[in-house]
Amino acid sequence: MSDNEILSLESLEGEFVLVDLMATWCSTCTGQNTYLKELYNNLNGELEIISLTVDISETATMMAEYKASKGLPWPHGLDTNSVFSEYFSVTQIPTMVILDANGVVRWKHIGIWTTSQMTETLSLMMP
Repeated sequence: MSDNEILSLESLEGEFVLVDLMATWCSTCTGQNTYLKELYNNLNGELEIISLTVDISETATMMAEYKASKGLPWPHGLDTNSVFSEYFSVTQIPTMVILDANGVVRWKHIGIWTTSQMTETLSLMMP
């Protein structure tokens, strides 16, 4: 992660998680941040958001600088060994994946996803 910590999905067991697969150079991903920030503020404590870069040339330091420059409060890190990218066959970014409290993949969305759309989708699956 951008703070040099290692985050495992096991540590998020019991939480709903939205994984944002992105890259720092992606203007569409930067646009998505506005919606993610609204969602974060609306569901803080009920949903974990994690942004992971799919660009293997990006570093934890680059992610930390990106997070700080954009004022984003949720964790940012690297998709180490392209685990998420390959598992979810990511060909476009941003791609967002929702995992339920048991770690089961509940949704995958490609492209811009507005706050109201994310909220509507999450309301169907969150208690």
